[in-house]
Amino acid sequence: MDNGPSLCESLSVAAIEPLRIVLEFARASDAGDPHAFRFAPQSYLVRGPRGEFTSTEVAWSRELIEDLEALRLPGRDPAALQRVGEVLRRILEPAGWREHEGAIVDAVAEGRRVSVTVRSAAAELYALPWELLTLRSTGQNLGSVSGVLLRYEWPATTSARPQARPPAAEGRVLVAWSAAGGAVPAAEHVAGLASALTAAGRDLDRERDVLGHASFGRLSDALAAAEREGRPIDVLHLLCHGAASGSTFGLVFDGEESGDRPVVVDPGRLQILLAPHAGMIRMVVLAACDSGNMGSLGNRLGSVAQMLHRVGIAAVVASRYPLSVDGSVRMTEALYRQLIGESATLEEAFVRTRSALARDPTTLDWASLQLYARAEDGDATRPLGAPPPGEVPAPVEVVAPPSGRSVVWKVAALVAVLGVTIAVAFALGDGSRGGGVEGAEAVASAAEKGASDAMMREGPEVAAVTTSGAGGAAGASAGGPAPTGPEAAGSTGSGATGEATTKEPARSPSDAGASDGDASGSGSGSASSVTKKSGTHHTTKPSTSAGEEAAPTRDCPASVRDHVETKIGAPPGGGVFTVKFEVASSGAVKLSSCRGCGALEADARSSLAALDRGVVARKLGEGGGCKGSIKWQ
Repeated sequence: MDNGPSLCESLSVAAIEPLRIVLEFARASDAGDPHAFRFAPQSYLVRGPRGEFTSTEVAWSRELIEDLEALRLPGRDPAALQRVGEVLRRILEPAGWREHEGAIVDAVAEGRRVSVTVRSAAAELYALPWELLTLRSTGQNLGSVSGVLLRYEWPATTSARPQARPPAAEGRVLVAWSAAGGAVPAAEHVAGLASALTAAGRDLDRERDVLGHASFGRLSDALAAAEREGRPIDVLHLLCHGAASGSTFGLVFDGEESGDRPVVVDPGRLQILLAPHAGMIRMVVLAACDSGNMGSLGNRLGSVAQMLHRVGIAAVVASRYPLSVDGSVRMTEALYRQLIGESATLEEAFVRTRSALARDPTTLDWASLQLYARAEDGDATRPLGAPPPGEVPAPVEVVAPPSGRSVVWKVAALVAVLGVTIAVAFALGDGSRGGGVEGAEAVASAAEKGASDAMMREGPEVAAVTTSGAGGAAGASAGGPAPTGPEAAGSTGSGATGEATTKEPARSPSDAGASDGDASGSGSGSASSVTKKSGTHHTTKPSTSAGEEAAPTRDCPASVRDHVETKIGAPPGGGVFTVKFEVASSGAVKLSSCRGCGALEADARSSLAALDRGVVARKLGEGGGCKGSIKWQ
């Protein structure tokens, strides 16, 4: 008799939660004052993996400060990234980081999602780019590891209680842009949002949801009107330049009147502006250089992102360093495509957006991207509201074993039939106990068929399916030049011109396109979420010889290939393989061949089969099925 896990035990293993790690710091001396920084080696207390506190030291040396400053400059030495990353690892090792690192490596290999929260009562530690923390075993930077979410949290704060929304309200994004500090890619940002809305069957109301030439007063009026009229703004997208403001960094807005000079709004003033609306605005996206930069160590005003987070806004996305023009556009397109077009959670969308930025090896945009959010809010937040009707948040986890390792392969299928959730799960060994890949695929296929049959009998209200996998890689290189203050006309990266460049009150966003070389001041593959929406999920009846669909002959559109390449994730254990696939007119994707994959072929097959048919079918358009090929890496 097989002495393996029972069915109940298998279910609990398969439905395991993501790995959650909180790195919690406090200064050993002057712990009550978060800004009591001294330019000298300082001792800190770090909470260990079992809740114990351990002492560690940060040598705030001249060499470390110079490396930190070099990271935000173009032409930086790539070795500086590794030096800083190794310093960060050494800071954590006395507090049991090796145990955390081992858990992260294992979780990623198993396809589990990982969230790491940095929470510090010492403000200066937020100046350290924890995204660059180097893993001893692989040499990777923490922020470049597929499926790992890194977020920042100020202690003893909570997210504002969200306002009630009208029953039929759809998530609303307000794009507010200012070119007072220099040209910005406003047209591209607006187009990125519009494209995501179109993919979800919605249109962008440019008259209502785009605020051009934003000033402090006009933005305040727009937020107040949204509250007053009962048309809440869920996400505020701010596109502008960043600029030095004393010992910190602020955002460059238009003046209130035509001909007024640009205004640098410091983090404290922006906090005053947005604090009354913290219950309405669920997320702020700061497409601005240095919006996550706290400025001089020891100053008592944090970054723009941190100050908005502290006042209760649930999620703030920002850039620690200058963000390239192309990077800001790529960030906008990827983030809203995931949040709106793919109905992903913020956490999934953020990780995939970082991976999209990592595809450009010439910038450090991937490491610059920051998320301020609270661990207590969970790992599946939705700033644009609830998932579409018919989507059940309970996921199906399909965890594939990494190449060369013997682990338990867990499969759990959650299918909603007549409103009752049935969990089907089992545990398979490495083949020595029978079952193997074929058995796993048979159970997954049976679960999907059960959902399909139930839909045909009872309508489209079926469970969501989530496939956890690995994906994305990281690149690292140039970012943008350092800001030189609001009087530095024509600077790239952050900085504002002394003259207002766009003062006409009625211009379209396209009038503010980015100039060549201008870092707009605006600015992984991970666990892929496959949502089956009411009315959009396509099912395939069991085929017969008379009803089989002919093999496709046309090549897949670029939109389908890009979608497949983005969603398939990275192969377990790494590598580069050529994957050929076929797409049925229903949107179902199946593997044709996987050159060089060997034992990983089953992973490629299951990842393709799990893609959301509704999304694929929309990208496929008319004309029937197609065939395509991608690089799986």
